[in-house]
Amino acid sequence: MCNSIQKRQAFSRIIHTYKPDLILLQEDMVGRSYYPVGYQKICGIKSDEGLMNSILVKETLLGEVTYANSIPLATVPDIVGRTASTIVFRGLHICNLHLSGGRIDDKLYENITHLRDRQVSPFIKYDIVAGDFNGHPNKFPNSHPVYKSAQNKQLFKKYFSSGHKPLIENGMTRLTPTLPTDVFGGNPDHIYYNPKRVKPTTMHVINTIPLQLSDHNGIFVIFTL
Repeated sequence: MCNSIQKRQAFSRIIHTYKPDLILLQEDMVGRSYYPVGYQKICGIKSDEGLMNSILVKETLLGEVTYANSIPLATVPDIVGRTASTIVFRGLHICNLHLSGGRIDDKLYENITHLRDRQVSPFIKYDIVAGDFNGHPNKFPNSHPVYKSAQNKQLFKKYFSSGHKPLIENGMTRLTPTLPTDVFGGNPDHIYYNPKRVKPTTMHVINTIPLQLSDHNGIFVIFTL
């Protein structure tokens, strides 16, 4: 097992290698967070689990941020609270979000089939929407344990693919990682962008799972205006 110092060093090496302008973190542990030197967290809100997603900005570029905010996402009783962090950076509206799903939430699929569509709808006119969607629009794992025991399998499939339709219908394009991004070999992590405003020129999946930094791999993307 890696200890906390080794994990911090590994995280810092990744940041030093890629030198991103922005870092969008998921499930950023409140009170135990580590941010690499030269970056400042500008938004992030605590969720019901004591977790949050946040946005870090390179300190030399803080002057190019004109707005930053974090908000709780729409929810229903008995599910884990989720959040979204938003900024305006170089005139681009960017959202880092974490949609409902996973663990006990999947068992409540009959009650929250349409919840993720509501959660993502406020951001359909953004330039970049990225984060953990806890599902996939067209790739379904038949081995999912809840699906295997679900009485209404078609409804569960609809639930699993939710959270994407509002973005797609508004003309946003999904950037598809070439490698799995979670420990189950799936791709719950997605990046949507407005093709009229930005263009992706580079994408790498960063193997943070083998380094025990997360149960998800990182995604590095370069966008040009």
